[in-house]
Order: sequence, then structure tokens, then C-alpha cells
Amino acid sequence: MKECDKPYLMGELTSRPTFFAARKTNDYLEEMTENYHTLLAKERKEKEEYYNYIQLWVHEIKLPLASLQLLCENEHLTKENVYPLVRRMNFFVEQTLFCAKGTFVHKDYHIQTYDAVTLLQESIQDMAFELIQAGFSLQLPKNSFPLRTDKQWIQFIIKQILQNSWKYRSKEQPTLTFVCLETKKEQQIQIIDNGVGISAKDLPHIFEKGYTGEKGRQTKSATGLGLYLCEQLAEQLNIKITADSEVEKGTTITLHFPIYQRTTF
Repeated sequence: MKECDKPYLMGELTSRPTFFAARKTNDYLEEMTENYHTLLAKERKEKEEYYNYIQLWVHEIKLPLASLQLLCENEHLTKENVYPLVRRMNFFVEQTLFCAKGTFVHKDYHIQTYDAVTLLQESIQDMAFELIQAGFSLQLPKNSFPLRTDKQWIQFIIKQILQNSWKYRSKEQPTLTFVCLETKKEQQIQIIDNGVGISAKDLPHIFEKGYTGEKGRQTKSATGLGLYLCEQLAEQLNIKITADSEVEKGTTITLHFPIYQRTTF
């Protein structure tokens, strides 16, 4: 082992022993080596995914920065020109921050009781400029219910879903419908759009890390992190997130809250 520059490969370097005790020891060494390689491969994959995301993030953030520079050079710094660019940069910065904090959400949440429709309205307000500029018509729920959740994290999830609805919106008369439902088993918040939809082939994979799907590859600007972050954060908040979609007809994203979270104001 002292002469080997990679001592963790000892299990592969030794020959198969002939007596029982040594064979068992050799088996353990081989198993340890295999586990190490599995862990190493996982870390390499995560590092590669993060590197690819940073590359895409830098590319995305450079576009509005270049536009701002051009506006400065031409002295066209009006609110109408600058605001959407700043909003776009803020979205990517916020997503990156939540991506970095996501693993430690259990250390950074504050569970309180909130009104479901109020949570939706505040999330919509943060996206109001983009939705208005795109000509969205909105329909809020006719009823509401109290939820016990973390406001910061649940609104981040909602805004990520709204961002996708905005990005993959219908070219004519885009709509967003919000529904609050209660059953004996759970409470639901549904976010329904009439956008381009998701193919049956892509639908089972949309919550996977780095998966962009057919529409994402066409736009060449999808990170494949938005819905992945949503599911990861939802899981840590004990919320289930599901999707139903049909190409050219729209997508429904549903947040499922356990019924035991129900409370009164």
C-alpha cells in the first residue's frame, strides 16, 4: 500500500486468496472499492452537472447584461427598457441562491399558517410585469383554505411554476387558472396554463435534474433545474408535486398538501 499511489485500489490489485479468512477479507476489500467507485462516479456526475449549469447560467446572465450595456451606450435607459432585464437577472440569481441552499432547507424554514389565495396573489405579484407584458389573463380560485407551510420556500416553488408557464406560453391569449381543492386526504393548489404543453415522452422526466425536454432544447435556454428544485424543496416540506400535460393544450401542476396540515386562523 505504501508503494501504491492509489491505495483505495488494493482490492483490485490483490490476487484471489486460497483460504477462507483471506477470501472473506478480500471480498470486503472489493466491496469497499466498488462502493468508493460508485460514490466517486456520483460526485463526478454532480460536479459535471453543476459545471454545465454554471456555464448556462453565465450565458443567460450575459444576455441582459449586454443589453443593459447597449442601452447605456445609446442613452436609452428607460424603465420600460431596463426593468425586464433586471427582473430576468434577478430571477437567475434567486434560482442559483435557492439551488445552493436547497440541501439545507430543513435548517432554514419557518412553518406558519397562511391563506392559500394570499400566497398565490403575492407570488403572482412578483411575476406581474412578465405576465402583463405577455398578455396573460388570470383566474384566481373561488375559495381558499389555510395552509401550514414555509412562505419563502412555497412561494419560490409557485414562482418557478409560473416562470415555466410564462416561458412556454401560448402564442395567442395565454391564460393561467388557479384552483384550490380540498378532499378528505389532502389540500391541493393547481396551476393550470394553456401553453405548449409537454409530450408524453418528456412528462415522466420533467422533475429530473438537468432534464430540459424537447421544448427546452428548442429554446436552448432551459437549465433543467426549475422543476427539479421545486420537487426537492416540496419533498422537504412534505408536499407532493405532480404534473399533467398535453401538447398544444397546456399543463397542470398540482401541489398536494397533507390534510393534517390543515388548521384554523
